[in-house]
Amino acid sequence: MVQNLIPYPYYYAPPSFAGITVTDNGKGELTFNGTATGFFSAELVYYNLLPNFSVGDTLILKGCPKGGSEDTFFLVLNCSGKDDIIDTGDGAIFTVQEGFTVNLIEVFIVIKEGTTMDNVVFKPYLGKLSIADKLTTIAENEQRVYAAGQKSEYDRFWDLFQNYGKRTYYYNAFAWQNKAVFGWATEAYNPKYPIVCEGANAGASIFHYSTAIKDVKVPITIRNTSAKNAFYRCYALENIPSLTLEGVPDFDFTFASCEALAHITIHGSIDVNISFAESPLLTNESVQSIIDHLADLTGKAAQTLTLHATVGNKLTDAQKAACTAKNWQLVY
Repeated sequence: MVQNLIPYPYYYAPPSFAGITVTDNGKGELTFNGTATGFFSAELVYYNLLPNFSVGDTLILKGCPKGGSEDTFFLVLNCSGKDDIIDTGDGAIFTVQEGFTVNLIEVFIVIKEGTTMDNVVFKPYLGKLSIADKLTTIAENEQRVYAAGQKSEYDRFWDLFQNYGKRTYYYNAFAWQNKAVFGWATEAYNPKYPIVCEGANAGASIFHYSTAIKDVKVPITIRNTSAKNAFYRCYALENIPSLTLEGVPDFDFTFASCEALAHITIHGSIDVNISFAESPLLTNESVQSIIDHLADLTGKAAQTLTLHATVGNKLTDAQKAACTAKNWQLVY
């Protein structure tokens, strides 16, 4: 069995103070409760020479429960003239340097002011890596390498696909590709940059027949170009978090068959006929956002806002009046 270099009973029985109650569970386990009214520290090791290791040995400091941080609670080893070794929940692996064998060390549990502890259990441990620790470290390193590789591939793909955020032509960009593949899979669709559409037909059919996407995730701007079929047949689409419309000349079938659409936040201006006739789940906040961004057409030809009957029947008198005041006709 790997030896714990932190002797127990501890040098100084951790007191209850600064709003924190400490319970010694025996065998080195300590339970903390309460909200810290000031800086709390429990000194477990005070000026001890560490035995049973040599310079170059790999040690692990662990025992802080998951969820710690340097702003809340943590376990720390201090050695004069060396950087602190801090465990916030994942263990801290370090190599013994010159000086650890001659300088004195201290080990503390620290709880920062304002932190609430609800039966938080520390099991302080300092020692050589066990086989289990080594296997865990290998697995975690593999996961970190894998995650880094994923992030690298993600960046590479979207940097090229979106031209480092400079792409402005998105005609059919995420649309269906053939009769067997209807748009992008939810797992594959995760743009890195906002989508900005400018130029002839640049905003048309962006997501046409993307039947799996539920959330467009990034802000979308359609500027001085058609929005025809932009979200046509996006049956699963629930959320368009930010859609900026500037000088859009037509919204033909833009939201047709968007049966699940519930949330949409509009920016800019809606200047011509627009329809959400097949979106019965639109929230009142979404409808208000649409109404707020209808252009004021006083003195100009009236345009029409079409809503699903379920949504239209929930309109308030104030919402109806706002549409009429800007020379918009309501159909539902």
